[in-house]
Amino acid sequence: MSSRRKRRRRCSTHPKVAVGCVVRIINTAPEFGFLVFLPTFFSKELGFGEGRWPTLLAVIHGTNVFCAGGAAFVGPAIVSIFLGLKLPDEPAQASPPATPPVEPAARVRA
Repeated sequence: MSSRRKRRRRCSTHPKVAVGCVVRIINTAPEFGFLVFLPTFFSKELGFGEGRWPTLLAVIHGTNVFCAGGAAFVGPAIVSIFLGLKLPDEPAQASPPATPPVEPAARVRA
C-alpha cells in the first residue's frame, strides 16, 4: 500500500489524527505567509532594502530558536510554581526490578 493511501486511511479511521492535521496546517500557514507578505511591507512602508530582509528573517528565526530552548528549561519551573508541584532535585534513576532475579534451576533429566 502506498504511503499516500496509508495516510488517507489513517485520517479516515482516526478522526483525531485528521483534526490534528488540520490544526497543524492552520497553525503553520502564517509562518509561510510572513515570507510573502513581510518583505513587501517592510520595503514599501518602512524603507527596508531587499538586502536587509534576509538579515531580519535570520534574527527572527534565531531568536525563536533561543527562546524555545529557554522555555524548555524555564517552563517546568513556572508551571510547578503555579500548580504547587515540587520539581525533583535530581534526575530520576531507574527503579529496581519488581521481582528479584531468579537463579536458574538445575537441569532435570527425564
